[in-house]
Amino acid sequence: MSTITITLPRPRIGRLPLVGAACALAGAAAAAGTFMLSSSSTPAAHVYTGPSHAFTLTVPHGWTAASQHELAGALAVVRSRDGRAAVVVSPGVPLSGDMRSATKQITALLRRRFAGFRALGAREISTRAGAAYLYSFVRGSVVQSVAVVGVAGRTYLLNAIVASGAAELAREAGAIVGSFGG
Repeated sequence: MSTITITLPRPRIGRLPLVGAACALAGAAAAAGTFMLSSSSTPAAHVYTGPSHAFTLTVPHGWTAASQHELAGALAVVRSRDGRAAVVVSPGVPLSGDMRSATKQITALLRRRFAGFRALGAREISTRAGAAYLYSFVRGSVVQSVAVVGVAGRTYLLNAIVASGAAELAREAGAIVGSFGG
């Protein structure tokens, strides 16, 4: 595995921010799963704009955005029509250090948190906002990918949660994550 420096702001104090980011990632992973199965009557929009126009997401046909009262601390939640996939945007903590260190710490944290956890991998991806760190794993009957993305000095966590075997929904969720920008 090659070392890649995450292109997000570096904190001034050692590993504490990385551990904080890993904790936030695990918490967001657990919270994001709660949005998957609830339904929404909000009509789908082609482009979803976050609070205070901080970010946008391109939402595919058949996906709907959660209403304000359904967000429960998230900044945005979009779901597939059948409820088998969701993308949740939450505030995040900047990552520092190399990808290998971040991946090891996140894997250890998630392994303790979720029964049936299996890491799939971590890599740098491109989003409309720029480079992002993506960590993917299986927990129970869902596949989850968490992207850490920076926009205008803020860091966001994008959790894409997809039921196992839903390949088309996984592609659509990936496209939503890739469309994230300012």
